[in-house]
Amino acid sequence: MEEFDKRIFEGLTALGLNKLQFAIIKLKSCNGTESISFSEVSCGYEVLRDKTKRRPCFFPFTLIFNDGVSFLETMEKASSDDIKNMEPHMKEAFLRLNAFYKAKEFNETCLKKVFDMKLNGEEMAATETDISITLAEHLLGKLAPGESYKIDNKARGKKSCRCGCKVTPVFDGTGIGMKKQL
Repeated sequence: MEEFDKRIFEGLTALGLNKLQFAIIKLKSCNGTESISFSEVSCGYEVLRDKTKRRPCFFPFTLIFNDGVSFLETMEKASSDDIKNMEPHMKEAFLRLNAFYKAKEFNETCLKKVFDMKLNGEEMAATETDISITLAEHLLGKLAPGESYKIDNKARGKKSCRCGCKVTPVFDGTGIGMKKQL
């Protein structure tokens, strides 16, 4: 049986999941429904409050992610037979998470390298596209099913990842609906 990275399970106890909460917000405005680049989307919101208008309303983390938390708790105690007999999509999700944690340090280094370009004001500072590529290649894409993802083909300055890994990202349409270009 494959050895699993124990860091997958650390968050179950270290974070104190019963203490994590999400504020409930109400969207007031959003241009994301228009034909606009993702990077240009903006939303106005307000945090919903209780009847006294003093305290924000919250949902506990475990209420929203109960299935995922239960799944990880089960996996922490799973035998090799349990893993062999899992539903394919659940097994793939867990193996993807495990691979993510095994490469965590490398991906963190890549992310930090590109983010630091932006912060340090280097001559060749990271652009919004550079940051999008790095996030896709070293964070979000690693968790996507089948590592299948695309970066908006309208992004400016398309090139390989600036961290030095030399990965050339896949650019394509990321909109929903008709693909016809206006």
